[in-house]
Amino acid sequence: MAPKPDPFMYADPQVYLRDWFSAQRESLGRRGSLQAVAGRLGLSSKSHLHRILHDPLLPISQELVRRLALLIGLDANRADYLEAMVLRRRATSLSERTRQHERMRSLVPNRIQKSLQGLDSYAYFSDWRLPVLRELASIVRFDGDWDALGKRMVPELSGARCRKAVKSLCEMGFLKQTDDGRFEQVDPYLRSDPDGADLAIMKFQDVMMERARSALDALPPEQREISSLTFSVPKSALPRLRQKLRGFQDDLVRDILDAQGTDMDVFQFNMQLFPVTRGGSEKEGEPCPIEARAS
Repeated sequence: MAPKPDPFMYADPQVYLRDWFSAQRESLGRRGSLQAVAGRLGLSSKSHLHRILHDPLLPISQELVRRLALLIGLDANRADYLEAMVLRRRATSLSERTRQHERMRSLVPNRIQKSLQGLDSYAYFSDWRLPVLRELASIVRFDGDWDALGKRMVPELSGARCRKAVKSLCEMGFLKQTDDGRFEQVDPYLRSDPDGADLAIMKFQDVMMERARSALDALPPEQREISSLTFSVPKSALPRLRQKLRGFQDDLVRDILDAQGTDMDVFQFNMQLFPVTRGGSEKEGEPCPIEARAS
């Protein structure tokens, strides 16, 4: 008999349900067919079940989630986790997606969380202070004075909270303490993991854009660089523009890694390109505004 997949090991409800269905079909034969499983779920046809397994819009209600959990034989925590996965997939706002993702995290036992990819990255990006402290702790000559380290943050962070955050960074594998008590980055160029991390990055970017608005008011021009450009281009130029922006970012990272000194400070850099109009003509020779697209 094929092993039953554990929903705690999944971030996408459809991937989980497809794996579960494959295991059912392998162990039950015809009794595990689309038609048979659809009937056990009270669905009108096997095509409905096929849509549940493959339609990117995920046509599944909370009531059907509960019936699925009962049919699969999930315990209460796993049933709630499946529901949270579905609701996160269906969410239309960042706040709701974040709420459901954090609900998913709260349901996974600690012993399983340690084996899952992406959870540490999610925790890392979920609090904007962690990426800043990862940089700050690695550039200062730390002598055990947590209050002094916290005062370098903007806004200031208490010594106790600063110590707790750096400890978390070490436990997550982003920082390590050297023999002389200083901290250094495990990897100077951090790349995020898949699944939940992309949601946390969206949340992180949202917070940092808000902090950029604050910097516009609070900092003099010589301490910041915030500029803007409004333009119109054909939609066909968007891939090339995105490629140029990403190429510039790669060049910037190389310069940052090469630039070391005694007067180090931590900065936040955001690149923003988004449409501010909708619709327009696509006739040859006429300008057309850029359409919004998911990355």
